[in-house]
Parts: sequence; structure tokens; C-alpha cells
Amino acid sequence: MASFNTPIASDPNPSSTPIGNLERQGPASNYITGDPFGSSPSQPRRIHPGSANIDALDPASQDDADSLSNQDSDALGEVIMATDIAKSRNQDAGRAGCAYYVAAQETLYLIDDVVDGVDIVELMLSHAQPTTVIVTTHASRDMVTLLSRHASHPVNASDDSNRGAYILRQIGSGEFSYEAAIQRLLTVAPFRQSSESGFLSNGPGESNHESPDGSLDFGRGKLMNLGALINLDSTISVGCAGAVLGDLQRKRAAQYPSVYEGRDEHEEQPASFVVKGIEMLSFADYMFVNGDTLAALQIMGSEAHPNRYSQTSKESLSLFGLFKPHAVTYEGRFKLRQMFLRPSIDLAVIHERQRTISTFLHPENQETIDSIHRELMKIPNVRTMMAYLRRGIDFPSQGASSMKRSVWAALATFSGVFLQINDRFQHLSGAKRLHILPRTLYSISRDAIVQVGEIIGRTIDFEQSQDRLRTAVARGVDPDLDAMKREYDGMERFLTDMATNVNREIPQWAQKHVQHCIFFPQIGFLTVVVLDPETGRGRYEGDGSRDPSWDFLFEADGNAYYKNEWMRDLDSRFGDMYCAILDREIELLHDIAVQVLEHEKVIIAAYNACGELDSLVALALGARLYNWTQPRVVDEKMIEIREGRHALQERVVQSFIPNDCKIEQGVTVELVQGSQPDRPSILVLTGPNHSGKSIYLKQVALIVYLAHIGSHVPATRAVIGLTDRLLTRISTRESICRDQSAFAIDLKQVAFSLSFATKRSLVLVDEFGKGTGPADGAGLITALLQHFQGLGPACPRVLAATHFHEVFENGFVKPGPSLRLAHMEVRLDLGTTPDEDDVTYMYKLRDGRSSSSFGSWCARMNGVEDEVVKRAESIVLLLSRNEDLACVSANLTEQQAGALQESEELARRFLELDFSKPISKESGPAPRDVLGSVLNR
Repeated sequence: MASFNTPIASDPNPSSTPIGNLERQGPASNYITGDPFGSSPSQPRRIHPGSANIDALDPASQDDADSLSNQDSDALGEVIMATDIAKSRNQDAGRAGCAYYVAAQETLYLIDDVVDGVDIVELMLSHAQPTTVIVTTHASRDMVTLLSRHASHPVNASDDSNRGAYILRQIGSGEFSYEAAIQRLLTVAPFRQSSESGFLSNGPGESNHESPDGSLDFGRGKLMNLGALINLDSTISVGCAGAVLGDLQRKRAAQYPSVYEGRDEHEEQPASFVVKGIEMLSFADYMFVNGDTLAALQIMGSEAHPNRYSQTSKESLSLFGLFKPHAVTYEGRFKLRQMFLRPSIDLAVIHERQRTISTFLHPENQETIDSIHRELMKIPNVRTMMAYLRRGIDFPSQGASSMKRSVWAALATFSGVFLQINDRFQHLSGAKRLHILPRTLYSISRDAIVQVGEIIGRTIDFEQSQDRLRTAVARGVDPDLDAMKREYDGMERFLTDMATNVNREIPQWAQKHVQHCIFFPQIGFLTVVVLDPETGRGRYEGDGSRDPSWDFLFEADGNAYYKNEWMRDLDSRFGDMYCAILDREIELLHDIAVQVLEHEKVIIAAYNACGELDSLVALALGARLYNWTQPRVVDEKMIEIREGRHALQERVVQSFIPNDCKIEQGVTVELVQGSQPDRPSILVLTGPNHSGKSIYLKQVALIVYLAHIGSHVPATRAVIGLTDRLLTRISTRESICRDQSAFAIDLKQVAFSLSFATKRSLVLVDEFGKGTGPADGAGLITALLQHFQGLGPACPRVLAATHFHEVFENGFVKPGPSLRLAHMEVRLDLGTTPDEDDVTYMYKLRDGRSSSSFGSWCARMNGVEDEVVKRAESIVLLLSRNEDLACVSANLTEQQAGALQESEELARRFLELDFSKPISKESGPAPRDVLGSVLNR
């Protein structure tokens, strides 16, 4: 049974502990926060002789409780990631591993060890979004530089402007030891549960021992249990998991020192940083997309918040940003983000998502889906609420409306909303032909969800809790509690009578100084006397009464508070009833928390199902809003797109010109004019700047990407073959932290694509070679295209764009069965003046290559001076005639020769001047006059 840790306080703050309140009686103006009846935040209530009011003050400070709440809240937001790359001396050199722990999900994730480590590490930063990143002290410089680029505490980084959202820490390499990691993994809850459930275990006499090579042998049974959860062959990632678990152990010890000290590792862990699940992630199950591709295609992106004082960021114009607003639950946004970061290459998964989205978009289901979407908006972050419940916190936040955001209100709301969603989902037309989502929803025990709602509903009085901003236990839950409350409620009249009796027992002159009687939790009953400012004590202290021993306790608000015989008698008769009531409410709330936590697995499963539903509804609503169509994803190596559009570009322009694309056995473009007899795998685009080449490359990639998510796509029709890797050389992501030039970064991207691409991959290359000299750039793009041509049937699908026309003019790259040339159409009007639009961009893909890049026209369009453009055009004309520019420049006109001779004479006169001697008015003319004589002759 799950534990429920409740910090006990005498008068707890509602923002941090699940301690209830008493029933409120009478008008709201009579009560304060801190009193079981109270709502006024500052003024105590006083009882005057003859009045019917009880005075009560908040007796305890809540600094400790607030600190606990903030501490647990911060802990739930932790994402701790460890990463490492094998060294050159290791047999796994160059392979990278990674593991990260998400506190909100209480899950440890590991990836399979992969090659090309630095790129994988950057990709995992996007996946995990860590708050802390751990690397070894022996990490390579490239690794540390990469991680420092976005860290909030850079290591060996000189540019503080590149600080990001996580803290980078370096620890000893021993923390990444494989043997130590196995030992730590054997102690986490998922492994122990699998062993306790009857899974394989060590046989009699089988124990851990040292193997001949010096490494630890943990017993075949235990290792087989652990191997069922993770891939033990991914030694680097397993070592990273050990580093993460070690960090969690230190955090638990720091957060709960008294609880953690002396505990056995196999005992139940403290409430924070618990590992309740382990998942192994394999890139073999998803389309591989590295960080360069995510940035180049604008799949994911964030930008600073417009408020300069805000530390948060928001999603910028990106593919994910088109759908994120439609996901209305925390879990839904999380799952939607995972879909975009991990496009599936499993046809069953893709087809199931497509069927689900198509069902949601059916006209008969529109009203039902809209109603489900509205219900999803009401779902709080249940996973976090359950974590708070285990920590004994029922008010995660403070404020006037905090009761609406309490754990109890959240779970009660979720119980009702889930049942509503489940019922409405069953009425969807075509829901029976779906598989995964209905099976998940229907398999969840409705009785358990109903029971949770009923437990909370009959125990918590939400109306009174909202008034008092702390949890109130409803009447009729516990007879003993109700009896104590009734007795406490009758104390108003009793204290009024007691104040009257006290006045009868004291001298008449003193009656005007005795104000009333009051009850303070933990202090007891007191008599209130008017304060004498000169003495700092009461104006009456029992003189002339039958009880002269009035003990002064304290003064506040112009009154002195005394304990006397009457008050002591009341203390002995009634005790601290207020605290007794609170203690009883703590017990009751603890009991129902334990009952609710017994159904935790069902609640989390229901919440996960709602998150899955929310993410798919978001994809459906986006497809409906943007008027996209469902693609057909097949196992063949082909891409056929009719009237495809760029998912982002079409959102920011008034009109978008669609283009077709057809691919079979590689990349082939079937132009509008007709089909092609062969099916080449390489398409090279030429044409002027601004004509849409880059947009075309990206739109094909985005359509392929969306199809693997299971989403609809911006096209009239699309048939997409499975693509295992999407690789790009489009944008150069430069940074002051990188010690590489822009051209070096481009070369690295191309090298990665060459070594990582397969025949099922899609490779985009845009303007490769432009970062170096024209001859070198032309040679590089020629070599790249010839390499792909030489791969034959193993060639990936390649879309390239270039301005190096000499490559084709000189026959270095020739169209053929494996390569086709195309261009983006433009229309040139030679009869216009330079000030008029003489180039019209049609943004349509046409067969063949363009004869010019129209650089001078583009320069004029972008504001370059006309004289500069004309000079550039004349030089281009000379180069096209293969003329020697030096010889041409030597043939000067008479005017040009005269100007050159005049300039030479001026230079010679200037050089003849002697500036070695100081020039002054006494010694000669001023420097200005000397230079003027040179210029004016």
C-alpha cells in the first residue's frame, strides 16, 4: 500500500498540508482564517460580555509548511539527464549513451547506444528538456562545448548570452561505471516488483560474485529480470542510468535527511525522486531526425516570452506550434510533443492514428468531438496531483481560488470528466473499428474511478473548504468528529456566560476593564483585560476577587491576556478541543488518501488514456482547421504528392502555389506536363533566388514527416513510403560557442548525411558549397551528386538545390536514369525598364534546368544600387565569353586614362612630403595647408 506522509502542524496552512477545518457557523464577518470557523484574514474575533462571539487567532507560522510545498513543487519539475560518449581506446569508441529521469512521471528512460554521439546528444536534449545535465569530468571538449551552449551555468563557455534552461554538472567517471549502475538498477521499484511478481530470480545458493575478469556477476536470475526491462548490451546508457540514480539518491538524502539516514536501500523510498517506471527507447522504432533537421524544417522551436521579466519561453512558428494550442491537457501536450519528436516507422501505429483521426473528422462526430474537447479542458495535471497526494499536500498553490486547484478538487473533477468522456467516446460513429484507444479507455475500471469520486465527494465539503481555503471534512463522515464540532460550536454561548460570571466575581470598579473571554488553540482559555500603556500590563489583575493569582501571558492590540482559576478550570474540562478536531481531520484525510492511492494505477492509466485522446483530437482539429488530407503510408519506397503545400509558409502568405512530387524507387519528380519514363532517385533544382527552391525542398520533407506522425498533410493527395531517416544540409546553425566556421559546419552536416543515409532515407541539400570559393564549391557539389549516383539501387532519395550552373554546362553532372534536373519557373520581360518588374516568379516546378540564377535582378529587387548591378552584369557578360578580365581592364578609354594619370600625380606629390620634422606656425605652413596644396596643385 502506498504511503501517505502528512507533516503535522498545530494550525496548518492550507497551501501545504491536508489538514481540515471545522464547520462554519454564523455570518462570515465573524470568522477568520486560522479559526475553524474563520474567513477574515487579519482581525481576530472578540467576545464582549453579553455577545455571542468566539475569538481565535492563527497560532502557528507556516514558513516550514510553505518551504515543504515549494520544495516538493520544484522536485516535481526536475528532469535529470546523464550522457556519455565512449573514448577512443574503448571497443565501442564513438558510441553515445543517454538516460534521463522525469520526476513528474517518476520514470527513468534509457536509449540504446548509438553511433555519431554528439549529434545524438543534441537530439536527446530536445527530447528530454532537462533541468540538470550530468557528464563525466573526462568528457570531450566537443561534448562540453555543445552542452554548455544552452546551459544556465556554462562550463568553459565565454558567452553568457547563450545560457539556457538547465544546469550542467561534471562528476567523476566512477559514477558512470557499468557495474555500479547495475547494482543501483537492481534496487529500484520496477525491478523489485518484477522479481516479487514471480519473474525469474536467483536460484537457491545463487548469489552475486566476482567473475574471472574482475567484474561483478549479479546472478543470472536477477540479470534476466533486469534484462526484461532494459537492454543490458547498451553499456554506455546503462552507465548513464547509474549516474542518474546516484544523483537521485543524493537529492533524496538532501531533501529528507532524517528519513533517509540509516535506511536500507531496499526499503521503500522517500516521497520525492521515486523511480516507478523504466522505459527503453530505441531509435530503430522511429524516423531518425537530428537537431539540424529539426531546426532547418522548423519542426520544433521556442522563443523568448514577450514579457522581458518572464523566464519562460513559448513555441515559435513551427510545425508543432500549429497543433500545440489544440492540446488542452498537460499529458496531451506531452504526448503530442513526443509524437513530433519521434515519428513512427511502424505502419500499424501510423495506420491506427490515421483511422482515429479520420473517425474524429467524420461529419457525424463533429459535435461529439467538440464536446469531448470541452471536457478535456477541465482535466488537471492528475499525475502531479497524485504525486502531491503521496507527499501529503492537498493545496499545491495559494490564493483565493486555491481550493479549486486542490488535490481533492482535481481528483474529483477528473473522476467525473473521465466518465463523461468515456460515455461520449462510445457514441462516436465508427469507434468500434478503432483498436488501441478504445481498448485503452474501455479496459480501465469504471468502478474504481467511480469509487474514487464517491470517496472524495462524501468526505470533502468543497463549499466550506472554498470559503475557508482549507480542506473541510463533511458532516456525517465521522460521529466523533461531529460530536467534537457540536461541542465546539456551543462554546460561543458558554464563553459569553463565563465572561458574565467572571464579572460577577470581581469588584465593580474592575468590571469595565475586563473585556471578554477568549479561546486560543494550544494556549487555552484566557481572560482579556484593557491594557495600561504606562505599566504594559492589564488595568486589573485579580485584586479583590476570590482568585488573586492572575498570571499575565502577553499583550496584543491594546489588551492584556491572563490565565486565572476560571480559565484553568476550563482548560482541564475541555482541553485543546480545536487541535483535537484538527488531529481527527488529519486522520480522516490520511485514511481517504490511502484509499485513493490504492487506485493510483487505475487513475494514472485513465489519465494517460485522456492524454492520448487529447493528442489525437489535437491532430484532428488541426487537420480540420488547415484543410489537410489523409495520406496513404505504404511500405514501398515511393513518394507521390499532388498539389503539396508548405505547412508553415502557407500560413504567412496570401496565396500559396502548390506543386506535385512523385517518387518511386528513390526520388522522382513527375512534372505537371507529363510522366517521366524513368524513375531517378536524385532531383536537382536550379533557378533564381526567391523562386521557391528551398520552400519546395522543405515542403516535401514536412509532408513526409507529418505522414509518419500519423497526421493529415497539406496536399490534395499523398502516398508516402516509409522513411527511416530524414537528413538535411539546409541551414547553418552558427554560434559564438562553436570554434567552427560556417563552411566547416556545412561540411560536417554533409558528412553525417553521407555516412548515415540508407536507401530508405530522404536527404535534402540546399546550396552546398556556397561557403567557399566558386571553383571549390562547384567541385564539392559535383562530387556529392556523383557519389549518390554511384550508389545505384542503394541511393537514398535526394532533393538538392544549387546555383553552380557550370557543373551542368561543362558536363560534370549529367541527367540520366538516376538524376533529373528541374527548375522553379520565372518569366522575364526584356522590354521593361530597370525600375520596373522585369522578373515574375511563378513558383511552379518545371522540367529541365534554369539558364541563369538572375542574380542581378535579385540584387536590384533587394535595394542594391543600379550602378553596382550594371557593373556586375558587365563582368558576368565578360566571364560568359571566357574573356580575360585583366586584358579587358587594360584597354582604357582616353577619359579613363586621364583620370588615372591625375590620380597618380596626386599620389606622388603626397609621397614627396616630409612629415619627419614637426610642423608649426613658426617653422612653416600648417598640415592642412600642405595637404591642400597637394590637392589643389
